[in-house]
Amino acid sequence: MTTDIDLTPAERRVIVTHGDAWSLKVTFPRTLAGATIAAQLRARHDSPDAINLNISTPVDAGGTSSFFIGQDAASVDGYFDVQITEAGALPRTYLAFRLSVKADVTRP
Repeated sequence: MTTDIDLTPAERRVIVTHGDAWSLKVTFPRTLAGATIAAQLRARHDSPDAINLNISTPVDAGGTSSFFIGQDAASVDGYFDVQITEAGALPRTYLAFRLSVKADVTRP
């Protein structure tokens, strides 16, 4: 008998308005000193073209780290995840999201 163990993160949905800046604060349960954080937005999980998302430098405090991830101007629906490679470790995907961009009415 085989029992699956799913190590993939649950996917969350983020809804933003077209053209708006957005960001999410991520708090990690340990310090991320020396870690590399990456996040790319793609139209589909297997799309070859990606938009790199903005990631702030993690701030360590009291055994945790916090950072922000986002975009200066939302433009397309898609999927993104947050991959963290801690010093001396293999990459791991901790968060997964579906980004929905709603149409705006007001334009500059």
